[in-house]
Amino acid sequence: MVVLKRAGKGKGAVVRARVKRGRKIGKGKEGKVHEVQIKIRKGRRKRAATLVEKKFFRKKFNKRSLGDPRKQFAVVSELIRLNRQKKLGLRLPATLRIKENLVGKPSLLSTKIKIVEEMTKAQEREFWKDIIRQVRIGVNNGFAILVDSFFPTIDPKSGKVVATIADFGNIVKGKLKPTSSFK
Repeated sequence: MVVLKRAGKGKGAVVRARVKRGRKIGKGKEGKVHEVQIKIRKGRRKRAATLVEKKFFRKKFNKRSLGDPRKQFAVVSELIRLNRQKKLGLRLPATLRIKENLVGKPSLLSTKIKIVEEMTKAQEREFWKDIIRQVRIGVNNGFAILVDSFFPTIDPKSGKVVATIADFGNIVKGKLKPTSSFK
């Protein structure tokens, strides 16, 4: 059993769940991403879902680290709350949870998205237009969202390729200060 905390909710929004790790989806500089099967039991109700879990490599993080799971959770939770409140039109995962592990560092759980592998030139243009639109919305609302955060997915309503925010390590509240990696 692990403890999951919900995005955009108070301290009381805690759920106990069973998580079973599946196949590895990817790996980046912050950690590994696995598909997971999750079973949540709340009272008599039971639910099962397939999510993705991002396990982080580092155990300790400095104050400004974007690779800190708790900081990513806090920033993205606030962005999700603001997106719902103001109806901004940002494409964010429907589910975001932080998994507090008994041993080691926490990990992030989010909705699994189906990434489009190949796009036509027209689809690529639409994808980049959507990225620019969402980056502008972020800036206008006090968030810096780098283009690395977006992945191409299919919008179920329109059938068009859209940009979905799925990598939270490059989202910062406030203005992003230039560092050597951004020069």
